[in-house]
Amino acid sequence: GLIGHDPWKTEDAVTFSIASEMLDRNDIVAPILVGQPEFEHGVLVPALAAVTERLFSPPLAPHNGARLAVGILLVFILLFASMASRELNGRAFRWLPVLILVGSVGFFDRAHALSADVGATLGVAIALYGLALALRRPIGGGVAIGLGTAIGFLARGFEVPLWIGFTCLLLPLAGSRWRSKSFAATVGIAVAVSALLGGTWPFALYMRDTHLFAAWRAAERLSDYAGWMGDPGAFDPLYALKNLLWFAWPALPLVLWALWIRGRGFNGGLARPGVQIPAVLSIVILGGLVLMTSATLTAMLPLLVPLAVLASLEVDTLKRGFSGALDWFGILTFGLVATLLWFLWIDAYFNSMSPAVARFFR
Repeated sequence: GLIGHDPWKTEDAVTFSIASEMLDRNDIVAPILVGQPEFEHGVLVPALAAVTERLFSPPLAPHNGARLAVGILLVFILLFASMASRELNGRAFRWLPVLILVGSVGFFDRAHALSADVGATLGVAIALYGLALALRRPIGGGVAIGLGTAIGFLARGFEVPLWIGFTCLLLPLAGSRWRSKSFAATVGIAVAVSALLGGTWPFALYMRDTHLFAAWRAAERLSDYAGWMGDPGAFDPLYALKNLLWFAWPALPLVLWALWIRGRGFNGGLARPGVQIPAVLSIVILGGLVLMTSATLTAMLPLLVPLAVLASLEVDTLKRGFSGALDWFGILTFGLVATLLWFLWIDAYFNSMSPAVARFFR
């Protein structure tokens, strides 16, 4: 599905346009859209799309070559989600988050778009792996956290660095293992790595054009992350909460089941790092989405990574009836959807969509 179709509207089309302008100007530092700076979509994903477009077009059409960047990002998102689960919960759990991620409605609905939020999701996945690794290798964990933070910054601005920063501040409240010199060293290394890697782009932008740098500074507003400080009409604190019910299906009910089992003291209880790290990160990201001005469904993608890791904990303890009901729900729901889509295709092919079907949709 990465190639063979036109760009989808909004995220796909805008990011592809920025990538194409980068190629035309031979400049991946400044994201320009129709002659104007466009910092809302970050620089990382358009730059990566420009590289894949240059490498694979021809033989592919330009927009198809650019969209291969999505496939590269998704491979690494799934890989680091798997590595984080393996580090936290053992080898037997390494692929469960991958299955839950690709099976989540929000992920397969939005993760195929060429968007800055896919880059932000990769940053969160790498940082989550770094937090898990820090318990065993503080230096390696700090480097991974810093790398994920830098990638998130280049993809989406200060959104991901704020999430990772608050997670590191709140984890010491969850247990003594994070109130240690080794975790303090991990955080210090993460700050240094993220500043070094993430700071290269603002520096390059400043050296390229001080006016572009000033435009970027003006585009990064505190009100974007604290919605009540901006336009009240654009601030909907319930948006993320309302859409989470279907967006994170079936990860969310599996998370609730895991918390129910662990909360009753089974399998190590709630005091295990495999529960605390993804839970704290999930709460922080959800809080950030609630406070965000003009939150979108695509912006919720990073939340699915820690939720999938948390949801994988107690899959094996699901009651047989619930597991079977979940399985049949998926088969019946998507089986009916597939049947409906084939019916509509056949009707449109032979009848150009008959009036009865058109009235039904209206």
